[in-house]
Amino acid sequence: MAWVAPKVDWAAVDGVKNTDFNRIEANILDLHTNKADLVGGKVNTSQLATPTCWIATVVSSADGWNQALTIPGFVFSEGCQVTFKTVQIPTDTTPDGNRITINGGEQFVFITLSKGYVVSDTWAIGTQITVTLSHDRPTGWGASTCYTAFFKGGAAAGASVNVYVQPTAPVGKDGVWIYNATALKPKKIVFDGNPYTAYTWVDGSGIAKPSTLLRMGQVISYNNKLYSVSGYTGGSSLLGLVFQYDPLTNVYTQMMASSPAFSKTGINPAIVNGVMYTFAGQTSTNAYVTTAYKWDFTSNAPVAIANYPSAFGGIMTAVYNGLVYLFGGFNSSAAQKASRYYNPATNTYTSISAAPVNMSNEGSSWAIGSNLYLISYTTAYVYHADTDTYTAATTAPAYATHSILVGNKIFFHYYLSLTSYDPATNTYGTVYTTTSSVMGFGQAGNFLYGLWGDDQAGSYATPSPVKMALTPKQYDDDPTVVFYWLKNDATRSASLSTSKTCPVLPVGFKDVLFFTGANLTYPSYYIGDGTNWNKIR
Repeated sequence: MAWVAPKVDWAAVDGVKNTDFNRIEANILDLHTNKADLVGGKVNTSQLATPTCWIATVVSSADGWNQALTIPGFVFSEGCQVTFKTVQIPTDTTPDGNRITINGGEQFVFITLSKGYVVSDTWAIGTQITVTLSHDRPTGWGASTCYTAFFKGGAAAGASVNVYVQPTAPVGKDGVWIYNATALKPKKIVFDGNPYTAYTWVDGSGIAKPSTLLRMGQVISYNNKLYSVSGYTGGSSLLGLVFQYDPLTNVYTQMMASSPAFSKTGINPAIVNGVMYTFAGQTSTNAYVTTAYKWDFTSNAPVAIANYPSAFGGIMTAVYNGLVYLFGGFNSSAAQKASRYYNPATNTYTSISAAPVNMSNEGSSWAIGSNLYLISYTTAYVYHADTDTYTAATTAPAYATHSILVGNKIFFHYYLSLTSYDPATNTYGTVYTTTSSVMGFGQAGNFLYGLWGDDQAGSYATPSPVKMALTPKQYDDDPTVVFYWLKNDATRSASLSTSKTCPVLPVGFKDVLFFTGANLTYPSYYIGDGTNWNKIR
């Protein structure tokens, strides 16, 4: 029997007929005889747009970074593609050593399309991936002995399940089912712990330099723009200003006149529902103050809120469940353990369990789900907001004076380096070094921007801006929605977002219900745009 166009509409209105099975059997036969591998592991080129594509018949590994591929009849040609099922994940410790060896001969280092190295959660073991081979030499470890295997995008590091839409609840089916009154439409949903597959420095020479020198302040991101908060100019003068940088226009804007809210250092801004909050701090005369403020990113001046209970600087902040958690801090005597949270709705502070050790570091604390990660220079702890308890985390390999949350990783910035930390595994990974001593980093779209700062040479000159590209993962089968979550975030809710490739949920996801037949259990939550909401439970 000849090839018959596959049936794509399996709606219940016409049932399943014998002709459907005949069509399936015919197509399977045709695949084996006319569309399958005809010469060893080489795919029948008449069915492909790419002239040479190979499939590995055996994949093995004797170490932590090299996967040995057996491909019968393999002959290299520039731009040929190789598909294989992974038996190991990449290693962050030797990113330029992650490679494949084909038939015991040439070795190819994994490189992203932006010529960066792949990271450890780019794929899961057992994932089928495809790479494009080139005799371009990589940099680093394999420059003299290896060639390049270009890797287009990531695969799901978490669970990948089928999603179906139908009028009735499922019975004994594997997948997630979405209630819909009229149609049965197969869809796909992906749970992944990290939306990015690579982090690569790119040319930042086109980024305008700030016209105002700022040092020892904070850089934060909001609504795809970057903001400098507080900071000295030159020696010991605090400007008390907030500047905005818009990557789309490449323009800096002073947001307000000098304000007491920002005429201090040692403050760590926290954003709740589009409002930035700052607490206490240290003035240019080394006086510690309790004043606290909020600012909505548009008004001409911040508004005072209830004073912080203690006159500290360097208070660590993290936002969870609409509350600003505040840990430690320092005064003229020493760092502190006292911790509390601030409730913007009631303008009040509530004490929580004190930190296990004295902690202070205004730029390195983040909430991921109900776990709040605190890095006080090199001392690391996790505060569990739901139980009001702390557990120790792995000590940081270097001082962390600023940080930014990127996907599921926290990047700690100190002087000329960014060090990645993976909360899911409690490990520190790649150190990304730069030649520019910027004040801090912010994210806009799929890029990190390093701005403001000083040259660290005593001349107080503004350093050159730097830019890092974040390569988004690309998933097989065009999933309808991608959920990003952490393995230790049991609620799957605080770090939930839709894929950048699917900014709006399709019509079929209206009034969404998750059934237990999918072997997935989640608390109820909603996804929506403020007007139309999708209930998921």
